[in-house]
Amino acid sequence: MLDTPYEFNKVNIDSFSVDPITKINYHFIAKARKYFVTFEFFSFDIIAVKFRDNKDKGSRGAYSKIFNDHDAFRVIGTCIHIMAQVWKEHPSASFAFHAIPRIDTNPKTKRKHTKKSEEEYLRSRYNIYTYGMVNYFPAEKFKHIRDRNNCLYVLLNQKNGNAQLCLDKLSQYLIANTDVVFDPEM
Repeated sequence: MLDTPYEFNKVNIDSFSVDPITKINYHFIAKARKYFVTFEFFSFDIIAVKFRDNKDKGSRGAYSKIFNDHDAFRVIGTCIHIMAQVWKEHPSASFAFHAIPRIDTNPKTKRKHTKKSEEEYLRSRYNIYTYGMVNYFPAEKFKHIRDRNNCLYVLLNQKNGNAQLCLDKLSQYLIANTDVVFDPEM
């Protein structure tokens, strides 16, 4: 399902004076909803990838929902295909795919939250990301870095000569803006 993306379109480009310095937005219509994907370009050579339901524009929890539409592989696959297109347009780009732990919005499928269920969920999520990322962003071109505690998957472009500086700046940004301590698994 990762290799059959939904048709997607670029919506708009916004520029800013501070990080993120540019945002490029895409949208696509999935089986049960319309998704909005944002690529945030940062001054430290990383592009953050985020996606949400189009209806959640401006919502505090816009990026923290799961819908149980039985469409996750194709939705994530579409985001990965958009990332691959952005990479073609920006060949030295590195990416940070932030998939915060999701809140189940369907009362019929809510499961009791336990440490074991959380770990199982994170493991299956990372298996999907790893499979998709490795197939579309090969190890000879990207260093694949995971931070399981914060659900971050970083694709560090091998063309970037300042890899450690790039990661350090990402870490500083996350601490300053989101209270996330970046703890990568190298």
